[in-house]
Formats: sequence, structure tokens, C-alpha cells
Amino acid sequence: MPLTEMDLLPIPSKETTALTPRQFQILDGFAKGHTTEGVANALGLSTETIRTHVKRILAKLDATTRAQACAMFGAGLVEREGD
Repeated sequence: MPLTEMDLLPIPSKETTALTPRQFQILDGFAKGHTTEGVANALGLSTETIRTHVKRILAKLDATTRAQACAMFGAGLVEREGD
């Protein structure tokens, strides 16, 4: 059986990981295929602010790339704080 992207996801320390509403919104934008600049423009933020959020998102998810974080998002391993 060939290796898939899902096989490469880190094993989360709990069932799901909660992101702040803003982090969730940013990751949703990336999961939908938008660029850093596109997400920044849509949210009225600077690209540097988006990059800072991405660093924090990756750390929370124990992910090494945005693609990996988006795969976790798509697999339902990410939730919004307070939900």
C-alpha cells in the first residue's frame, strides 16, 4: 500500500488541537488555497502578522509545514477555541 500524506501527520497528543479564532481563520484560508498575501489582505493584516500566526499555529499543531497543518485541518484534527 503506498504511503499517503495522512501517514505523515504527527500523532497529536490529544484527539484535536484548539486554535484561537484568528489562527483558525488563517489556517482555513491556507486550507482553501490562499497565499500569505491573500489571507493578509482579506483580514486587513500585514503579511508579517500572518507569518507570526503561522509560526504559532505550527507550534501548536506540532507541524513542520503549512501543508502538514492544512492536512491536519482537513482531517478534522483542529478545532476553534471555545467551540
